[in-house]
Amino acid sequence: MSDVVDVACLDTIKTGWLISVKVVRLWKHSTFFGNTIEMVLSDIKGTRIAATIMPNEFPTHWKEIKQGQWIRIFNFHVKEATRSMLTTINKHRLQLTSVTIITPIRTRSYNLYLHCFRFYDIVDRAIPFDYLIDVMGTIVNMGPLCNASNDAYEENLAYLRFEIVNARREGRLACHARGSLAINLHDVYLRNTCESVVWVLRFWKMTNGQGVVKKSVVLRSNDLCSDFLYNPIDAEVDAFRAT
Repeated sequence: MSDVVDVACLDTIKTGWLISVKVVRLWKHSTFFGNTIEMVLSDIKGTRIAATIMPNEFPTHWKEIKQGQWIRIFNFHVKEATRSMLTTINKHRLQLTSVTIITPIRTRSYNLYLHCFRFYDIVDRAIPFDYLIDVMGTIVNMGPLCNASNDAYEENLAYLRFEIVNARREGRLACHARGSLAINLHDVYLRNTCESVVWVLRFWKMTNGQGVVKKSVVLRSNDLCSDFLYNPIDAEVDAFRAT
């Protein structure tokens, strides 16, 4: 078996790579051909990369994969990252197949491997809208939990509007959450209104505002993989509090 390499060393030349990574995010995606398993992985140096398991191409021990777990992956394809909603800034992504071997390993680090973007880069549109991003801040101006009106294209879904500010309260972003994520976020917010709370919005979509604020950037939750963390234990969060 090959030696373990850093994620930054991966390229499309071969398939016999061996990496040790943490499963940062894990979800299922429904397609015409069946459900794919989607993941965001990070090595111990914090380099993240997306990975996909296609329908009927399930690797050995794939059912043992859990979010937050460290795993070792051997023998996979490295592809160019060309999707419309990219979960990392890595130019590559992984495709795991039936010949891929996944082995759970002991925890190497409890780091959350956040990759939070600066508010200024978001507002100035320095980040392509193709990316789903992480943002850290304090939630303010929380609106009521509402239901979207039912129409021909959309089911009646819960939605929530709020704003998030950075550590110095100099930057501010409008945010829209939908579905069960909106319900969960609203519930957690109502039970924890202390201003020292740090929130991390994970894998949210940058979109254009509407109406008179159409030139602004609005963060919207993605129904598949968006998430949030409330007061997580992490060195990057501690640095935010100290700012």
